[in-house]
Amino acid sequence: MTYVSHPLIRERSIEQRAYQEKIFAAISSKSSMVVLPTGLGKTYIAAMLTAHTIANLGGKVLFMAPTKPLVLQHKDTFDAVMKIDRSKMVCFTGATPPSKREAGYEDATIIFATPQVIENDIISKRLKLDDINLLIFDEAHRATGDYAYVYIAQTYNSAKKDGMVLGITASPGYDRSRIKDIIKNLGITNLHIENEDSHDVAPYVHDIKTEWIRLTFPPELEQSRALLRKVYDEKLEIVLRFRLTTKPKKYINKRDLLGFGEQLRKMLFKKPVAGEIYTGIKAQSIAIKVSHAIELLETQGPHAMLSYFEKVKKQKSKSAREMLLDVRISRAVSLARKYENEHPKIIKLKEILQTIGEGQNAIVFSQYRDSVMQIAKSLETIEGIRPVRFVGQSSRENDEGLTQKKQKELLDAFKKGTYNVLVATSVAEEGLDIPNVDLVVFFEPIPSEIRTIQRRGRTGRRRTGRLVVLIMEDTIDEAYYNVAKGKEKKMHSVLSKMGTKTSVKNDGQIKLDSFDSPNIKIICDGRENPSIIKQLAQKAAIEMRTLEVGDYILSERIGIERKSTEDFLRSLFDNKLFEQVRNLRDSFEIPLLLIEGENIFTKHDANSAAVRSALLAILVDFNVGIIFSHDISESAEYLYHLARREQTEQKGIPKLRGDKRAMTLQETQIYLLEGLPNISATLARRLLSHFDSVERVIAASEEELKEVEGIGEKTAKKIKEIVSAKYVH
Repeated sequence: MTYVSHPLIRERSIEQRAYQEKIFAAISSKSSMVVLPTGLGKTYIAAMLTAHTIANLGGKVLFMAPTKPLVLQHKDTFDAVMKIDRSKMVCFTGATPPSKREAGYEDATIIFATPQVIENDIISKRLKLDDINLLIFDEAHRATGDYAYVYIAQTYNSAKKDGMVLGITASPGYDRSRIKDIIKNLGITNLHIENEDSHDVAPYVHDIKTEWIRLTFPPELEQSRALLRKVYDEKLEIVLRFRLTTKPKKYINKRDLLGFGEQLRKMLFKKPVAGEIYTGIKAQSIAIKVSHAIELLETQGPHAMLSYFEKVKKQKSKSAREMLLDVRISRAVSLARKYENEHPKIIKLKEILQTIGEGQNAIVFSQYRDSVMQIAKSLETIEGIRPVRFVGQSSRENDEGLTQKKQKELLDAFKKGTYNVLVATSVAEEGLDIPNVDLVVFFEPIPSEIRTIQRRGRTGRRRTGRLVVLIMEDTIDEAYYNVAKGKEKKMHSVLSKMGTKTSVKNDGQIKLDSFDSPNIKIICDGRENPSIIKQLAQKAAIEMRTLEVGDYILSERIGIERKSTEDFLRSLFDNKLFEQVRNLRDSFEIPLLLIEGENIFTKHDANSAAVRSALLAILVDFNVGIIFSHDISESAEYLYHLARREQTEQKGIPKLRGDKRAMTLQETQIYLLEGLPNISATLARRLLSHFDSVERVIAASEEELKEVEGIGEKTAKKIKEIVSAKYVH
């Protein structure tokens, strides 16, 4: 066996393979995306290009991956193969403090990070792109829409005209236009595709024997399913009376149902009797719940369905209560409880797993956490099978999540053979280093070609693998199976037609020379739409915070709450709008509401009188100004120009508590009062003007505090609670 030889690559660490050398030659001088099946060394190709870039150009390399475990995995691989001081290879995730990241960027040669961290650090000016000569995007198929990869690549390509980009993925998707979008978004000029049939790749690809096992739905559960379907059909009929679609009833799916709900809520602002629409909304909500229950019963078994209904019982919505009071639902639940046999999928799964031999292992994938728990428990009874549950971080009642540290421990134990069956949700699909899996079982098909390819890629890496897909006949399983198979076939066809090289003009990228004035500062709520923050970052210095009131602070005087027209109508309908407006008014000298989107009356067929009344109340009763914008770009323009006007003409740089520069006496007094609940700089000035000193503010009663404009009952009460409470040691 021969190995790659390079001054920056450790001896005998990367096997020399013809297809990897061919790919490296094709991508070494131009921004490229490499499509290569799972398990064929995409990370090694990235390491080879990294070594080449550092040796020839110097500078830094930035390697990004979607999750922390993937980032750590790539760092471990580079530690093993790169002949570079390990202190010069740093790993940054959201858990790393910003100050430490900023210092680390300066000293590092290779940076491994999650894209959200990099995006935030570019916006906040903690990361300079000038010294980065190579940008690597793992799982590059994610570079669409508002995902952080898009902004990072476009910003980098504008700032670094001679910079290099490498995108790597096993499955870019089946849609030709989507693939072109990924290429354009990353600034790619060269697309290199290899598949299992490629001449150079074939010797390294191991066969995967695929079996599709069809199972019959248990007749004992047929009556339970029939009762659920009757409820679903009845509720769907009510929804369809509103003529929301021309789609035939039998083709309506869960996505359609969700859309119907949005349409019905908008209709609440129309003139027809609202009671009729409420009935439709309630029927739509019940239909979604019953549809999900049917899917669980069919594809996962009665245990999963019963567990779901137990969760519904804890919901407080009217639709949940009405559904549970339906005698047909009660009867369906009662019949499901009487089913004492194991679900056919569990029975078949046990048979399949008994075929794995000593030293072999398997992964069982399931969509649902409840099923993962049930499957793992059922498998514990089989001699020789040592199952372990592998799920995400979020915890639920009676279903504890796994921290990333715990996930790593379980994967290490799985690799060592402590466990030989990993029962996992989608968390084990993408990128994790799980080598030498002999068998992969899909407990149910999934309607995604990307996820199907990623799941299947867990096997056949080092030796012949086996894939088994369990399908319940005459259920959603069959539809999902056909959808995924069709999409994957189309993906291979599209990639084949696109060839190995595709040139794309990268129009419409962010132009950093349009960066207006870094002296203008805008404080943004970190939960705001990333698109608008990215546009603002081209023009001003951005400080990301979690704001209790408002979405943007433009000066000491101006605070802005931004709402889309949909958000505005929804918050009006939910009776939350005026509370938010009141808080805005109480916190800023000049409070503004920015409403974004097409005409609020014509776009949503809203009840003109109701909306007009709300707008007038905001203007007259609350004295809050309103700005209308058509879209995110116009909103960004308004925000920037308002901030510039304030900060250049009024000299009012926005500040939050925490500024450590030397302050005047007046500034110190304001700073002290800003530490009180809900007190902005503006309210602090009003308090000082009214009471003359900090001492008198602290000594004031609730009634005296409420005499100051902007100090309501809640704020006054909170202030007194803080200043009167005894300190507990």
